[in-house]
Amino acid sequence: HKCSTPKPRRRSHVFNLECCTCAGRETAPQEASMSEEAGSALAELRILMEEGNCPMAVCAMQTLLSVIRRSDAKTMMALQEGLTAAHEEIWDEFSDVTARPLPLGRSLTPVSLRSGLELFQRYITRVNDDIEAKAFERNEAVDFEKCKARLARGGAKFIEEMQAAPEVISGLAAPFIPEDAMVLTHGYSPLVVALLERAKLNGRNFSVAVTEARPLGSGAKMVAALNEADILCILVSDTSVAFYMETVDIVLVGAEAVVESGGVVGTIGTASIAANAKALSKPFYVAAETFKFARLYPLRQNDLPSYCKFLIRAKPAGLSDDEKEARRSVKPVESPSCDYTSGDLITLLFTDIGVRTPAAISDELISFYQ
Repeated sequence: HKCSTPKPRRRSHVFNLECCTCAGRETAPQEASMSEEAGSALAELRILMEEGNCPMAVCAMQTLLSVIRRSDAKTMMALQEGLTAAHEEIWDEFSDVTARPLPLGRSLTPVSLRSGLELFQRYITRVNDDIEAKAFERNEAVDFEKCKARLARGGAKFIEEMQAAPEVISGLAAPFIPEDAMVLTHGYSPLVVALLERAKLNGRNFSVAVTEARPLGSGAKMVAALNEADILCILVSDTSVAFYMETVDIVLVGAEAVVESGGVVGTIGTASIAANAKALSKPFYVAAETFKFARLYPLRQNDLPSYCKFLIRAKPAGLSDDEKEARRSVKPVESPSCDYTSGDLITLLFTDIGVRTPAAISDELISFYQ
């Protein structure tokens, strides 16, 4: 018997109830449990993201840690299957690349979500491999309940390290901001805010030029954050970057992802700013946590996967009421959310594993997934 209706997308545990034969079956207990766990993980992730205390990738790691703690699996293979089911459910939900409006200051792409999920699972696999290797050396059987408890402790420690990344990066990068410098940054980045706050706390005097970062306009949120930290700043248009670059001392930006080619994926417009900085021999610094290390190797813009550059819809800005009335038929502006900045345009990357050149960070990233 063959089902005449299409098979469900990427979820083998979902049956086709429109088929007479499939309708009479019951989902296998293990598959049903995995499906329920995946749905529970997705609901928990949404709650963590709504709280807004952590980046999306760290929220995803916390969700997978909860999967480990709740799991009634009796083998490592069953536990990994549960983690993979939750991973896939989360990724399916957030990797939709349909053009959409986005709230101000939200993540532009789920690429860091994917890298966070993969890095956490890879870490758990390494911890398990270490446990099994030591048990083999002692010629002992592995007590899986104790193993699972150790995996949970290891996972919690890994997440703590990821949460501490902004403080570590700020301490490493703050000395790179010169006294009385003019710093140019692009749009909103919580990590860049933390870094600038640390530099101010260290006694550095500097000012910041913040680009609007249209079409989302997240630069306004960045200015608000810097004003709250009592850091002198101005908001400049994206099109004026070349004009201000002559007076800028350094450029400091955040990133959505650091890729294996040594470059970064960042807010749309980052590549143009980097090219301007290179032309005028201005240092171009990128701050990024290691959970943004992604398994991608782009060499040009078109090499980015669709989930890195989905379109943002935004209404045309700067129109008077009369113009808006006259142009109601104008379609929303559609812009890619991100672009790729190659490593040759980047001076240094500030990460929680140290200050690295693009070439060195490329080697570090590749070793992360070995």
